[in-house]
Amino acid sequence: MAKELLPEGLYHSVKQYKRRFYLNLLIKGLLFFIAIGLGYFFIISLLEYFGWFNSVVRAVFLFSFIGLVTVTGYILLFKPLYSMLNAEKLISDEKAAAELGVIFPDVKDKLLNLLQLRALSDGNSLAFASIKQKSAELSGIPFDQAIDLRENKRHLRFLIPVVLVALAGACLIPGLFTDSPKRIAGFNKIFPKPAPFSFRIQNNNLNAFRNEDFKVKFIIQGSEIPEIIKVYSKGAATIIQPESDSAFYSYTFHNLQQEQTFQFEGAGFYSEEFTINVIDKPLIGSINAKLVFPSYLNRKNETEKNTGNLTVPEGTKITWDISCLYTDKINFKLSDKTEPDVLEAGIFKGFSISKTANKTFNYNIKLLNDQASGDGELQYTVNVIADAFPRISVLPVKDSSLFNYILLGGNVEDDYGFSALKVFYKIRTKDDKTEKAYASFPLKINKSTSLQNFFFHWEVDSLNLQPGDKLEYFVKVWDNDGVNGAKSATSQTYSLELPTTKNVQDELKNKQAETAQSLGSSFSQSKTLSKQLDKIQNNLKSKKDLSWQDKKSLEDLLQKQNELKQKIENLQQQNKLNNEKEEKFSPQDEELAEKTKELQELMKAILDDETMKLYEELQKLLQEKSETSEIKDVLEKLENKQERFDKELERALEMFKQLKFEKELDKSIKDLAQLAKEQEKQAEKSGDTKAKPEDLQKQQEALNEKFEDVKKDLKELEELNKTLEEKNEFKPNDPLQKDISEKQQNSASELSKGNKKSAEKQQKSAAEQMDKLQKEMSAMKQKMDSESAEENVQDMRSLLENLLSVSFEQETLMKEFKKINQTDPRYIALLQREIKLKDDSKIIEDSLYALAKRVAPIKKFVTKEVGDMNDYVDESILALKQRRPDISAGKQQFAMTSMNNLALMLSDVLKQMQQQQQKMKGMPSGAQCKKPGKGKPNQSMSELQKALNQKIDGLKKSGKQGKELSQELAQLIAEQQAIRKMVKEAEGKGGMDPNGKQQLKELAKKMEETEKELSFKQLSQQTIMRQNDIVTRLLESEKAQREREFEEKRESKSGEQIVDRKYPPALEKYLKEKDKQIEMLRSTPPAFNPYYKEKVSQYFQKISQ
Repeated sequence: MAKELLPEGLYHSVKQYKRRFYLNLLIKGLLFFIAIGLGYFFIISLLEYFGWFNSVVRAVFLFSFIGLVTVTGYILLFKPLYSMLNAEKLISDEKAAAELGVIFPDVKDKLLNLLQLRALSDGNSLAFASIKQKSAELSGIPFDQAIDLRENKRHLRFLIPVVLVALAGACLIPGLFTDSPKRIAGFNKIFPKPAPFSFRIQNNNLNAFRNEDFKVKFIIQGSEIPEIIKVYSKGAATIIQPESDSAFYSYTFHNLQQEQTFQFEGAGFYSEEFTINVIDKPLIGSINAKLVFPSYLNRKNETEKNTGNLTVPEGTKITWDISCLYTDKINFKLSDKTEPDVLEAGIFKGFSISKTANKTFNYNIKLLNDQASGDGELQYTVNVIADAFPRISVLPVKDSSLFNYILLGGNVEDDYGFSALKVFYKIRTKDDKTEKAYASFPLKINKSTSLQNFFFHWEVDSLNLQPGDKLEYFVKVWDNDGVNGAKSATSQTYSLELPTTKNVQDELKNKQAETAQSLGSSFSQSKTLSKQLDKIQNNLKSKKDLSWQDKKSLEDLLQKQNELKQKIENLQQQNKLNNEKEEKFSPQDEELAEKTKELQELMKAILDDETMKLYEELQKLLQEKSETSEIKDVLEKLENKQERFDKELERALEMFKQLKFEKELDKSIKDLAQLAKEQEKQAEKSGDTKAKPEDLQKQQEALNEKFEDVKKDLKELEELNKTLEEKNEFKPNDPLQKDISEKQQNSASELSKGNKKSAEKQQKSAAEQMDKLQKEMSAMKQKMDSESAEENVQDMRSLLENLLSVSFEQETLMKEFKKINQTDPRYIALLQREIKLKDDSKIIEDSLYALAKRVAPIKKFVTKEVGDMNDYVDESILALKQRRPDISAGKQQFAMTSMNNLALMLSDVLKQMQQQQQKMKGMPSGAQCKKPGKGKPNQSMSELQKALNQKIDGLKKSGKQGKELSQELAQLIAEQQAIRKMVKEAEGKGGMDPNGKQQLKELAKKMEETEKELSFKQLSQQTIMRQNDIVTRLLESEKAQREREFEEKRESKSGEQIVDRKYPPALEKYLKEKDKQIEMLRSTPPAFNPYYKEKVSQYFQKISQ
């Protein structure tokens, strides 16, 4: 297209279309050229690879490939490229215009018409205008973009499969594009067919150590693997099998002494020859380590032979001695050094090196000669066991009730032993403002045992701790480290803080209130139990067999009784603890202390053995499904026992409240006396001109609070007195209390205003009135004690008179019944008198129980005796009603004996009361007898028996008769029974050997025989001889007992044993372990080193758990 035929822009656009047309042809031709050429190349290579053709076929392959490449290259590549580069070879303008008209629908034949008009435009203005118009219409059309080169992507569908197939062939057939083209290109050459496999050695080198085996490892590579592989060495062939079905093969040459050649063969194909070189290897002959241990371990030096890895204690000196073979040089490198220690050595020479092991380290040994080194570096470790810190665990248990002791139990542990174990402590008082230093004392331990328990009973009451003081303490242990110095371990700091006196008093007050409430509750439960027992007994009277409901009722009865028993036991224990705490922190005067002791004994005796045995017997009968009659018998016995049990509980409750009243009254009097002194001192401080009114006011307000506490206590005393059966004449002076409070309040008010003089006057007056109130209450207390003692003496005297009257009546009735026959009309009259005697004895019993609530010296066996007396009278009446005077006579005899015993016992109590009363009258106010009823020291059983024997012998010789004889015999029987009771109590105590117990049993039987003879007024020479024998055997028993007690005291002192101490369960194991460790130490052989000693100790610790 001539440039002048078209406008400039349109011309260039059409030209670009022509060039793009041929570029499109070139790209398309290139894609087809590659696909055709690569595909044909793949086909002939594949044919040649598998066909291994001769020269003619390979020549055809080569020249056909060259011809195909040439023709397709000319047509598809050269012609389009040439036309694109040569403008004259481009397509004509008309053809281009026609194609563009097809591509662009808007153009149609406009471009072609434009070219035609352009040819006819010379001098024709109309044609020129038409050309201009059409040119303007075509100028905006992008003819150069008419051909989209991206359309050639669709031709890749021919190329990509060819390429993928070629790549797959190259991967699957490694020699496809290397070997085959090489043979086709060299078609005029002969290419013999090679072996399909090759032998490849896998060893880095073929150097072997002399006298050692050498394994040659190889693989076979190739398209085909022969089935049989052989190795030829020294003219012999050996078949080799692959290792574990893999492609690896190996063959071992044994004990090589010199160079060795070998060759592989498979399927007729041979490998090249290989040679194994034999060299000498440096060797270690021996390696010994001499160990010198630190002296504090007490361990003998050792030598570890042919051992590279070592475990040694810290501070051990190690010396290595190493001997070698075929070694020119040895490198010995410690991990804490940068350069090794080097020794030049010849054959069989060695070297020595030393080091003190203070921490774990590694060391390497490398043997070298001119030809080789040893098997790399020999790496060893010296594990250094550092001397560990000791460990300590402590489990302290303190006496939280009385603060008398601390139980220190625990264990200490170390790897090599200990040097000391100490307890450090200091006492902080309420007023301490400076820090005190710790004091200490050592505890005993076995210093050579690495693991052990310790136990120490620390009697801290020896430190004279005062209320409010605080004891701080800890335990510290030191090991025996001789390298770094003794290391220590410390337990945490523990403390024992004593409560203040006020805190203890408040606590005791609350505890006593709980005890009173618990006593009252127990009494209510006991009464309910009695009613239930009575109901059950009534239900069973007309029954021959127990019903299911009866059994349930009895089981319920037993369960409630057991609960009541447990409750009373807890009550006894709590009351005992309260008394001990009161004695320690708030001691009473001797009189109140004695009453407290007597009440404790009374509460202890509530649960009598006979009643408990009856309940146990009832339980057993129910379990064994015994006869109903047997159960009825037990229930009948229990009825009387339960009634007495109720009365003893009621008595204990009343005496407890009365004693509590007396203690609180005594405390209030003491508090008033102390407060009066403090108020007087406060008045003196107020008179000091240097004292600050603010400080004085605070101090006075504290005194005001104390007095308010006293007033509160007095008010509570009034309420407590109202609950007593026998109320005390207690009337505190309320107006005086009110006046004291007003003066104290006024003094505080004056001090707040700064009027110290006026306040001092009020304070002095308050102190004087406090002293007056204290004296009034002391006098009131003395009067109450005196009147109560007088009343008690009078009641006791009246009771004794009634008892003696009943006793004489019973003796008269006994004699009368012996004289008459059952059919005698007087029999009924005598029976009526016996019934009247029963009523009188019941009155005596009620009076005695009423008196026993006020008089503590009346022991339980006294109330028990009066109960027995009434039981015998009841049984006597029953026998008389059944017309069995023979049985009645025996019961009357027992009843009279009980009456006489009771009279003797009450007579002794009356004497004590009268002695106390005389002492009270003979002493000034506030100085009454502090310990009534105390006479000469208790006599021994042998002395009492000897005195009794003299009385019996004197009575035998006196020839007394009648009433006078009966009175004397009754007193002698009572004394003998008392001694027999002492013998039984001695028999029940622990610590006595079986022979001693048997001897006491025999003595008790002999005494019982004497009592029977005395009751029947039989005094013979045999009786006197038996009594003398009893004294002799009592003396022997007492001597044996003294020797036993002396031995126990000696052992207790030497062993520092703690008796009558119930330790907490958490610490009981330490007591047991303390004894076990002695045997454990004996079981550990002394020749063991500390490591094994520790293991043995741990083993025994485990098996002893």
